[in-house]
Amino acid sequence: MTNVNRWITEQKASNESLTAQMKAQNKMLLIVTEEKEHLQEANDTLKVEVKRLKEVADKKERDMGRFKAQIRDRGIRQDERT
Repeated sequence: MTNVNRWITEQKASNESLTAQMKAQNKMLLIVTEEKEHLQEANDTLKVEVKRLKEVADKKERDMGRFKAQIRDRGIRQDERT
């Protein structure tokens, strides 16, 4: 009977240890999941910002091309006058 009682005690201790490990893993999984969600939100925000900045850069590039064309046109007109 002593062996059975010892075995039961060992099994109980083992189960408690496994339960503690599972709780710790669940807590870590929750933390990692929350961090993943936070990083995904930050990534989405950054993608929107990159898109906006690309649009601004494209507009500035078009404006610069227009200004260069105007400068060339003015230069040609001045050359024609002289």
